[in-house]
Order: sequence, then structure tokens, then C-alpha cells
Amino acid sequence: MAKVLVIDDDAEMVDMIKEWLDNEHYIVETVYSGREADDYLYQYKYDVIVLDWQLPDREGIDICREFRRKNGRTPILMLTGRNTIDFKTEGLDAGADDYLTKPFEFKEFSARLRALLRRSPQLTDNVLQMGLLVLDPKTHSATYDGREMKLFPKDFAVLEFLMRNHDQFFDTEALLNHIWKAEDGVGLESVRQTIRRLRIQLGEDGESMLETARGVGYRLHLPRGSSG
Repeated sequence: MAKVLVIDDDAEMVDMIKEWLDNEHYIVETVYSGREADDYLYQYKYDVIVLDWQLPDREGIDICREFRRKNGRTPILMLTGRNTIDFKTEGLDAGADDYLTKPFEFKEFSARLRALLRRSPQLTDNVLQMGLLVLDPKTHSATYDGREMKLFPKDFAVLEFLMRNHDQFFDTEALLNHIWKAEDGVGLESVRQTIRRLRIQLGEDGESMLETARGVGYRLHLPRGSSG
């Protein structure tokens, strides 16, 4: 489940983008100014950024240049009402990965996002499997030993993230920053509750498969002797 930051001062457009992406099971955060964008870009991690060219306090292209100058590598889709080749070239030269002119069709918008996400091997739409655990991002479903898992949206997002990054430890704060929306007002206990629910869904294998290392974090892995 990819996490998207939308930066645009057009509230109506932002609402439409968010509703569309919510329905496609993205995790979406929205900001409306350059100042807010800086706060989010350098504090949280995203899988793709949707950035409007014209913001009330700063141009999106300047945000893009600075983000790249500070070694930001997240793919950027630039949105603008300007459709001349000079503007497109300037945006791409500034570090944008793709360019979409307003107004646009949302099906094309989704296709552009998927193309950017495919550049990361961690964010393909293939079915994921670890031993008896199977997760399908397209159908938003997961099973363990053939049994359907009953997952809340954030539980599913954490499970998918840990499967895509299996055998790597992530502490509670890292999971919070990657999965939860910054404006949700949730805390570290939300992550811990999600881990507990996932362990219950994994049954008797939950403790060994979803491992906790004190002072290090959580990881999803196959215990020795398991197949997958």
C-alpha cells in the first residue's frame, strides 16, 4: 500500500484526488502550501509525491529543486495548468519524474502514479507470499494457511509493508511515520495495537513470525524450518 503526499492549494482538486486515491487503497496525506510541504517532506516518508506547480507562497518547481538538492529520491508527479513544452521541460529538468496537465482524467492520473511506483521493486502489485501467508494488494485481501484474515485498513498496510521489507527491523516510530497519516493524531500505541491484532490473526505462529526485538523494533520473517 503506497503512501502519497499531495501538495496543492486547490482544495476542491485535493478533495477529488484524495477521494480517488482512497478508493484505490492508497494512504494519502494532503498539504496546501509550500511551508506545509517542507514540514511533511522532511519529517515523513512517502512513496510518491503529487506536486502542483503554483502554490500561494512558493512555486512547486522550487520545492522540487530543493527536495532533489537535499537528496530526496521520492518520485514526483508535477501538476500544472501550463501545457507548453518549455514549462514541461523546466519541470523535468528541476527533478520531476513526470508531468500531468490540468484538467486530467483520473484514470490517466492513476496510471501515471502506478508507473512511478513501479520504479521501486518494493512497490509492485504482485501477490506477496511468505510461507503460509499470502497478501494480494489488488484485491486488498490476505490469507494465512488458507484462512482469510480480517484486517483493518492500517493492519493491512502494516502487514504489506513488513512483507515487502521482510527480515528488516522497523521500530514503532518508523512504522508510525510510514503508515499513519500525520494529521491523524495517533501515537505509538496505535502501532503496538496493530502488531497485537496481526499476531492474533496469524494464530499460533504469530509470535514467531512477527518478531519483536527490544530496543530495535519489529520484523516479519519465516522462523527456521518454515517453508516459503
